[in-house]
Amino acid sequence: MAVNGILLGAGGGGSTVVAHKITLTTAGWADNQQTVTLTGVSADEDSQFILPTPAAASRTMYNDCDIQCITQAANSLTFSCATVPIDALSVYILLMDVTLS
Repeated sequence: MAVNGILLGAGGGGSTVVAHKITLTTAGWADNQQTVTLTGVSADEDSQFILPTPAAASRTMYNDCDIQCITQAANSLTFSCATVPIDALSVYILLMDVTLS
């Protein structure tokens, strides 16, 4: 099945999907960016679909602060914000291995 040019279930074995929950701490922001360590993140953005979604209790502040996941590297994600949040935020991260078509 292809979704926006991404082939899901490549190789007949299906895609590997893993969910994590991270915390963006108030002290972790420097120059409106925060990098978190997350085992399993690939440095190759063409091989993995990453979907960050704030937890319900963090959603309003996450959106109001315009938080975005801007960079991935081996085992890490970097987030940016327009305004540094005043509270720690919980964010669910979905990692899905993919093959581009």
